[in-house]
Amino acid sequence: MFSLNEPSRPGFGAGLGATPLRIGAALVLLFRHVWSGIPLAFQALWNGKPWDLIDLLTRAGMPFPKFLALLTAAIVTVVTLGWLLGFLTRVCALMLLPVALGAWLVCSRTENPAGSELSVLYFFISVTVACFGPGPLSLDVLFRRRSRSGRKLRYNF
Repeated sequence: MFSLNEPSRPGFGAGLGATPLRIGAALVLLFRHVWSGIPLAFQALWNGKPWDLIDLLTRAGMPFPKFLALLTAAIVTVVTLGWLLGFLTRVCALMLLPVALGAWLVCSRTENPAGSELSVLYFFISVTVACFGPGPLSLDVLFRRRSRSGRKLRYNF
């Protein structure tokens, strides 16, 4: 029964935390950025083929555009995998913060309002995931349970 004097217990919705946001953002990153960006990065690195991201960074006046483009592709790939699995979730969120700010800077310099909005959204998604953690559906929770118990791994869902 509900009482004003008893502390509230988190329900199923409160226990999910940032899980839907983390997984949803990871899927969007995977299908919109990583899936198409990794082959282009590979071709630019090994075969010297032109890549639109390098040209965009050059137009924005960023230093070392090829290095920044490859570093961005690598960071976004690591963040996507980390968020999908829920592994080192907060570290991945902190890794994405400078990438999102850099993307906002590049988009604002090249007058790309849609890209600016998207980079601001990724920035705030990263802040949210960094603050609230991965949620219960993650590898981080399983490792935390194992380290707390010090015994055999138990799966308590």
